[in-house]
Amino acid sequence: FDCFCGQYSMALLPCPHSELVKHKDQTRKLQQEAHIPHRYETLTFPDLKKIELSPQNRAVAIELLQLSKRPKSSEGMYLYGMPGVGKTLLISILGNTLLKAGKRVLFCNTAELLNQLRQRIKSDWNEELARYQNVPCLILDDVGVARMTEWGLEQMFRLLDARYEEGRQTFFTSNYSLKQLQEKLLGSDQFEDAQILRLISRMAGMSRQLELTGEDKRWKPALTLLTNKPVERKKKDQEPQVGTLFMG
Repeated sequence: FDCFCGQYSMALLPCPHSELVKHKDQTRKLQQEAHIPHRYETLTFPDLKKIELSPQNRAVAIELLQLSKRPKSSEGMYLYGMPGVGKTLLISILGNTLLKAGKRVLFCNTAELLNQLRQRIKSDWNEELARYQNVPCLILDDVGVARMTEWGLEQMFRLLDARYEEGRQTFFTSNYSLKQLQEKLLGSDQFEDAQILRLISRMAGMSRQLELTGEDKRWKPALTLLTNKPVERKKKDQEPQVGTLFMG
C-alpha cells in the first residue's frame, strides 16, 4: 500500500510464480518446436565441464558461450571438422541456450530438410521452405554429407539467400571447410560453377568459420553426461540400454 497526501492506493503486480510457470511453458513449447536431437536437448554449457576438450575445441566452446549471451544477435557460425569431434553437440547446446532465452530455434539435418521439401513438391513445398527461411535461428547439420542434386542446390540457395537478405541467424555443421565444400561441389559435372560459387558466398557471408579438431569420440567409451539427469521412460520394454551420451 502507498500513501500520498492522505490518499491510499494499492498496486497490483504480476505473481512471480505465475511468471515463472509462464516462462517454463514457453521454453517447453520452443523446445518441442526446435527438434534438437533427443540426446542433446537437455544439455547446457556447464555440462561441458564433464568432457575433456582440446584447447582449440574449448576455445570454440567459449566463442559459442559468448554468442549465447547475445540472443538478439544475428551472427552465424560454421563449425567444421572430422566426424565425431563434437560439432552437433556444441551447436545443440548453443541452440538450447538461445531458446531458453526466448528465441525460436529450428534444428534440421540438411539431407532430411531437402527430403521433406522433395516429398512436398506437388503440394506445399514453398510453404515448408518458407518455414525454414523465416525462423529466427536455423541450425543446418551435416552440410555437404548428402548427395546434392541441381534441384537441391537451388533450394539451398533460395533458403540461404532469403535468410541472408533478412539478416536471420544461421548455424552450420559440416565435415568440410567452406573451401573444401566448394572444391567438392565444383568437382561435380552436375552444376554450373556460378551456382556453387554464389551458394558458398552466401554461407561465407552469413557465418564465421570455426574448426574443431581431434579424433572420433564415437569409438571411445560413452561419455556420462546424462547420468545425473532422469530419463523419461514411457514403457518398460522401451528402456534405454545405456544412460550415456556420444558426441556428434
